[in-house]
Amino acid sequence: MLAAFFDGAFNIDWLQDLTGEKASTIFAALEQGVARGWLSRSNLSDFSFIDGTEQDRRRNFLPDGEKAALHKSIAGLLIRNLPVGPGQ
Repeated sequence: MLAAFFDGAFNIDWLQDLTGEKASTIFAALEQGVARGWLSRSNLSDFSFIDGTEQDRRRNFLPDGEKAALHKSIAGLLIRNLPVGPGQ
């Protein structure tokens, strides 16, 4: 699960941006995590892992080379979504 590579909260929009999947498909997968007790939802679109063991287990599904590429993609996404302050 791609969401396991985010530290802290993540949202459906980010996952959709990275995967190209439909929001409804992503939401259904995340809701399964909530129902199973390893994800928490703070509002309609924001989630976070509450079970670090499950998060680590899901991170370990990818080979190291794919993990590095994914980290770069996530870093780019977060940079693109930084809030813009006054005068910037």
